[in-house]
Amino acid sequence: MGAYDHFGSASDVFDNDTDIATVYITGQFQIDAHWSLDVNGSFTNSKAKFDPIEVTVPEETVGKADYDFSGINEYSDLEFKQLEVGGTLTKMLSEKASAYIGLNYFDLTDDAPYVYGDVSGSVLYTRAGFQVRL
Repeated sequence: MGAYDHFGSASDVFDNDTDIATVYITGQFQIDAHWSLDVNGSFTNSKAKFDPIEVTVPEETVGKADYDFSGINEYSDLEFKQLEVGGTLTKMLSEKASAYIGLNYFDLTDDAPYVYGDVSGSVLYTRAGFQVRL
């Protein structure tokens, strides 16, 4: 059968641990009768991993076991930090109309690049527009 011979079966029980912590803050400020400012931000720190696979069945019970499970547990390791901050400045033009401009920034830091590669990156985007309330 060659290099991929395998007889019998083997199993193991393992735990998957996930830790996520998020802090979120938001604020709304009425500068005067016509101007308002909304700001927000969040920070997330996430980690996930599962235990190494350590088959505890005696070798003679399995027969010939030629699988190597030594690195499989690292496939699901996740560790990243995510920062999001933004704000919107609004000018009331009338009771039913306003104009706004906004800015948002997102940053992701991948501290455990493996299966999907390093997905770290940042994006900054702006938006502007008019709102009319009917």
